[in-house]
Amino acid sequence: MEIIMMHILFFSLKQTLRGVDNDGKYLIERLADNINDYLDHYMTPCLTDMTKVAYNVVGGLMQQTHWIRMDGCKEVSCVFVGAQWDGAKCVAVSATDNMDYVVDQYCPPKLSPYP
Repeated sequence: MEIIMMHILFFSLKQTLRGVDNDGKYLIERLADNINDYLDHYMTPCLTDMTKVAYNVVGGLMQQTHWIRMDGCKEVSCVFVGAQWDGAKCVAVSATDNMDYVVDQYCPPKLSPYP
């Protein structure tokens, strides 16, 4: 029994070290799939909405409407670090809570008088 368990654990470890998952995909293929899913399901609809014509100006909707109000851009969780498309929506897959990113992006710097 122990030999069988060790073989199963070793095989899983070997797969992990090689980067192969249970579907037989290597790490680089999984990363490429994640990027393609993100582009197909979030970036393309969002950029398509941004470039719509408004007031006879191509891309005018980008100037007229905030991106978060556009149907293709509503999945706000997709803009956070470590987000991946899971087939229906973006989910956070990293352990970070993104607060450093949010603070860096949206909080103004503190200014002090010159001595």
